[in-house]
Amino acid sequence: QVERVIDEKSTPKDNTVYANDFNISQEGLEHIKKYEKLSLTPYYATKYEKQIGKQTIGWGHVIKSSDPDWIKKADSITKEQANKLFEEDMQLYVIAYRRALTNLPKNLRNPNLYTQGFIDAGISIVYNSGASNFKSSPFFKTWMNCRIPCRPFMTTPATTWWTWTTS
Repeated sequence: QVERVIDEKSTPKDNTVYANDFNISQEGLEHIKKYEKLSLTPYYATKYEKQIGKQTIGWGHVIKSSDPDWIKKADSITKEQANKLFEEDMQLYVIAYRRALTNLPKNLRNPNLYTQGFIDAGISIVYNSGASNFKSSPFFKTWMNCRIPCRPFMTTPATTWWTWTTS
């Protein structure tokens, strides 16, 4: 139901790519989990987050004031709860990724430009940088400034993007 607000279109007969055509794969999900690592207890991911009192739990879920009490007041959670949080977070980040792409430039609407690894890497960047920071990321800026032929950028293996954005 939430996805309906983004884009009513699906891929039409003219073979144009729209935002709803992008989704993360199982490999992309596993990569994020591997990078985030599971923590069943709250922790501070960075010194800055410790200074401002922002904790993380599960597979990289940042605890927010809007979270339910079972998350905000938890000394620990179960792996099942962490997986549920991850799935809920991932839905929001996929939506944020799609929202950022709602108005793809015409030259970037060709579905043959994209690999699943490229899409996974983009969603991983949204997950790690936050939805509000994605449009200012080097990944997004390079992508939007691409002019045909830009296939080498689009087909760069996801592991290259992940290494670049997480190191």
